[in-house]
Amino acid sequence: VIMHIQVDYLLHGQTQQIESIDISNNTLGGQLPASWSSLTSLTTLDLSNNLINGVIPTSWTALAQLSTIDLHHNSLVGKI
Repeated sequence: VIMHIQVDYLLHGQTQQIESIDISNNTLGGQLPASWSSLTSLTTLDLSNNLINGVIPTSWTALAQLSTIDLHHNSLVGKI
């Protein structure tokens, strides 16, 4: 929940224009928000070295432009 609130505040409704997010090496916790499937221009996502847990939302399959994703050193489970 912390991650969803903090990051949604930072994005502030500009989701369709975002191509890259790097918020690695922080203490972001919680689960990956399914709402990020609206980041349709996203090509690069780095959330490594945080405290993220849970699974990668199935809705993220809509991120067709996403070519680079780094989620290492978190507590994610399940299939990619």
